[in-house]
Formats: sequence, C-alpha cells, structure tokens
Amino acid sequence: MPNLLETRGLTAFYGDFQAIFGVDLELQAGETIAVIGANGAGKSTLMRSIAGVISNAPAMIHHRGSRSVHSMPPMSSAAGSPWCPRAASCFHP
Repeated sequence: MPNLLETRGLTAFYGDFQAIFGVDLELQAGETIAVIGANGAGKSTLMRSIAGVISNAPAMIHHRGSRSVHSMPPMSSAAGSPWCPRAASCFHP
C-alpha cells in the first residue's frame, strides 16, 4: 500500500534563509505522528510546506503514492492536509 503522505529531502526557505533541511517523512493510513521541537525549530514551516502554503519543489511531497500535493490548491482538504493555524475559527461546534 502506498504511503498516505511522503516527503523526501524536503527543504523550505524564507527568502535566503533556509528554515528546514532535508526532511524525510512517511505516514501510512491509520498512523498518527507528532512533530515536536523548540520554538523556531521548523514545526510550522514543515506543516505549511506539506499543506502547500510554502512553495517547494513538486517532487518533494507526495500524497497517496505519487500525486504531488503541489498539483492541488493550497489549503485544499483534497490534499489531506488543510492548513488551519491556531485560531478559534478552525473548530466549529
């Protein structure tokens, strides 16, 4: 079965500043993972990259085996990773 989400050598930049370096991640259906680290470690940048909010090379992030998340619009739930920053409006009763 293909990975639900996969990154290979994922990098992200803010201008000339490289925020994350070569992140490899595999997530299978039914798995739960946690991304932990100190403030400024790149957790939000990683999630923004996966959601497509930060532009990366299309070959770096794949959804369900081979579909690049960058072929989908940012913040699309079809990508399986909508971006919802911490805010009360993200959760509706």
